[in-house]
Amino acid sequence: MRNGPTQAGGHEEQPYFPAIAGENEYVRTDEGRNRPSLFWRFTLSLSSLLILLSVIGGAYFGSIVLPSLEDDLMHPAMLNTPSIRVLDRNGRELGARGGRYAPIVPLQDLPPYLIDAVLQIEDKRFYSHWGVDVIAITRALYTNVSAGRVLQGGSTITQQLAKNLYLSNERTFSRKLKELLYTFWLESHFSKDEILTLYINRMYMGAGNYGMQAASEFYFNKDIRAVSLAEAALLAGLTKAPSDYAPTSSLERAHARAREVLTVMAASNRYDQRIIRQSIANPALARVQIPVPESQYFTDWVASQVDDLVPNFNGAIFVTTTLDPDLQKIAEEEIHTTLKEQGEEYSVTQGAMVTLERDGAVRAMVGGARYLSSQFNRATQAKRQPGSAFKPFVYVAALEKGLRRENYISDAPITIGDWSPKNANKKYRGQVSIGDALKYSINTATVRLTRKLGQGRVARTARKFGFSTPIPAHASIGLGTAEVTLLDLTRAYIPFQAEGFLPQAHGITQITDSEGRILYEHDDTPVRVIKRSTARRMTYMLYQVVASGTGKRASIGSRAGAGKTGTTQNHRDVWFVGYTQDYVTGIWYGNDDETPMEKAYGGNIAASSWAHVMKDAYKGKRLTSLTGAWKARAAVRDKSKAQQFYARLSDLFHTTRPLRPERPNTGLVRRGGTSYERP
Repeated sequence: MRNGPTQAGGHEEQPYFPAIAGENEYVRTDEGRNRPSLFWRFTLSLSSLLILLSVIGGAYFGSIVLPSLEDDLMHPAMLNTPSIRVLDRNGRELGARGGRYAPIVPLQDLPPYLIDAVLQIEDKRFYSHWGVDVIAITRALYTNVSAGRVLQGGSTITQQLAKNLYLSNERTFSRKLKELLYTFWLESHFSKDEILTLYINRMYMGAGNYGMQAASEFYFNKDIRAVSLAEAALLAGLTKAPSDYAPTSSLERAHARAREVLTVMAASNRYDQRIIRQSIANPALARVQIPVPESQYFTDWVASQVDDLVPNFNGAIFVTTTLDPDLQKIAEEEIHTTLKEQGEEYSVTQGAMVTLERDGAVRAMVGGARYLSSQFNRATQAKRQPGSAFKPFVYVAALEKGLRRENYISDAPITIGDWSPKNANKKYRGQVSIGDALKYSINTATVRLTRKLGQGRVARTARKFGFSTPIPAHASIGLGTAEVTLLDLTRAYIPFQAEGFLPQAHGITQITDSEGRILYEHDDTPVRVIKRSTARRMTYMLYQVVASGTGKRASIGSRAGAGKTGTTQNHRDVWFVGYTQDYVTGIWYGNDDETPMEKAYGGNIAASSWAHVMKDAYKGKRLTSLTGAWKARAAVRDKSKAQQFYARLSDLFHTTRPLRPERPNTGLVRRGGTSYERP
């Protein structure tokens, strides 16, 4: 062996270098005794080629991957999309979109047995390896080859964290190589405690939960710091296959996996075996998740608005909404019950409902019969003809023009071009007051009134009420042939209730981040669209619709209600939109494919549903008056049928005038030196 120099200038034996060969050892001879054989030359050439290709491939892979690697590492994919948790007005969670996250819980605050459970089942040598556990990989490879199938994995906690934070589950060489690069980067930039903290707080835990704090709140309704040993074992077991082992997916599989974790912990001889046995015998029970599927229509609706209200926000956000859980339950039950009990009778399969308050807050929303069957929201997305439920906007235009409910209009056959509108009952009354024309929903009178006012005026008046869909000024506009959404139509009735003011319909009151900082707060100033006197007159007319008109089935006894029925051609859609002093509620029934219903009218199925909802909503609440209803008479408790009879008789004397022939002209008439316009 050759002696190399020491640090002090001396010599020491150097075993890593071979002795130098004689000067003639590699000298080419004529006989070629030392020429390599063909096999070795081929092997050396192939090896050189493979090394060259590896260098080129590595350089090419590096040129593609490495430029974006640093940015990817600093911005985990899981944080690029906001996690939205939607809460009702009382703070109860309605649903989540994009996953549930919770604030980071430091390692020192976690129960020691939870940390140990994670380490025992996932990575026993976590604190001793450098990111990749060669022993675990070798053992897993031997076990899997012996069994002929995959039974074990060799991934470390750091590798799992790297994949969960930055990568997908695709099984490719490129993805695996990236996982190694991310793993080494994590190990070089963070301490072991920091990596374990990230793992416990950000791994996917099933049912849309990320991190054990979020999972503990969701499954056990408790803080992670307070979980028992059995609960800790269940949580630690989830990371292997959260979709399979989540208690919401299969409580039996979740318990079986938790037993595996507890068995491994028992084998470590670090725990009292009696406590382990007790935990196995009494497994953790996840809290019962109360299904509220129909409220998910509302949840989808508000979640879709978050990006506009809080643009470019990443992380966990909490959306506090206007939804009243009690009213929501009433609305859901009414839609379900009506479709179940009357669906076959009326050949109807779908229904939708919206309840608002006068400030535009959405208190209940049902977008269809079953959310799990169809996520299409018929309250906000479906555009249907409102029929006679649109007529109030014609009569608003008439009042603004100076006409009064006592003025008369002709109810007689009418033809406009090739269109001849008919009344629903095929009967005609001759001369009727404007109030009665609305009260009894007379089509021909409404068409005449529309022509008298001008289709353009009616369309402009309707547009002031905030419809998001076009309102064209065609001849049939007064009969509700312009398509609208249920939410828009219900909101458009608020000015009648709110003395002329129109607010924005809204479902979000506040948005905060995980630290409680306010990111958005609803602030809306309602806009006056009609005079207060006009609003009160409309309320009186719509109150008469419920008291003794087409909406009689919407009557809620001694409490005043006002509203309007609507039925479209061939009974494809039926509506009732009405209001009390506190709520404005719109109801629609129909079929998605627009198949005609059987004998369904706004005055029967829809009006009855509205009455049921309002009666349930007001159970146990004091009686309130409805501004605009005659002398607020409906706010007086009826003590007898006689009192109710005389009150309604009084209303008739105030609204009915003797019939007289329609005057042929509407020009100015001079009498006694005074000019006035004939009504």
